Amino acid sequence: MKTIAIIQARMTSSRLPGKIIKDFSNNLNMLDMQLQTLQKILDSKQIYIATTVNAEDDIIETKYQHICNVYRGSEEDVLSRFLDIAKESKAEHIIRIASDNPFIFFEGISHLLNEHYKTDADYTTFSIEDTPSMLVPCGLYVEIIRTNALFEINDKANEIEKEHVTYAIYTRLKEEYRVNLIAVSDYNEKLNNKNFRYTIDTQEDFNFINNIIKTLNITQSINIDVIKNIIDYTQNNHLVEIMQDESNKTKNSKQYNEKKG
Repeated sequence: MKTIAIIQARMTSSRLPGKIIKDFSNNLNMLDMQLQTLQKILDSKQIYIATTVNAEDDIIETKYQHICNVYRGSEEDVLSRFLDIAKESKAEHIIRIASDNPFIFFEGISHLLNEHYKTDADYTTFSIEDTPSMLVPCGLYVEIIRTNALFEINDKANEIEKEHVTYAIYTRLKEEYRVNLIAVSDYNEKLNNKNFRYTIDTQEDFNFINNIIKTLNITQSINIDVIKNIIDYTQNNHLVEIMQDESNKTKNSKQYNEKKG
């Protein structure tokens, strides 16, 4: 069965434009780090960056077209980008990655893939304290969806749901599909905290993550040992409270219909 990974990315983030190619202290940006991790489990030919046709996103194509596949499509209808890539690649399953999560780790992705195949699921991701990981700003996880299910969702989703690609399948339409939510506590109890926040929406988030990268000298692809070190550092230095405060501020200021990719 053919599986591909799609990173949805654009330069025109409203709160931190250009964040996806903004270098950390290790001279890598978010896309660089994600690609390093994905290349541990997939061939570069199986990896796509899905961006828009906007001129601002020309730099993404220029920078990454010789490293992986770059597809350009609608800014508003993000789901259509995924469907176009699915048609072109003839993929049966898609790993979806948000570009603002530099700490995705390859053992977690591999575990989700194995569970997805084993259970013949339409959709698979981790859950954190009974909440799907995509609804928590943790920033460590990906989601996997069967391509056929994604095409079906396209006929049922509203405009807002299409912007968020998979949202409908694990919320409004979850009874219609085989949705496999794997408790992250069963995978690794250390990860089971809804207050962890390793995603990047703002300059404050970027500075926070960059400090972790610099302090822990993170230069390699992200694996579970790196994640454990990151969590130990944030807990030992009482940074989880800062994460929680930032999540609450972001939640209060962010509308559901803001475009994320």
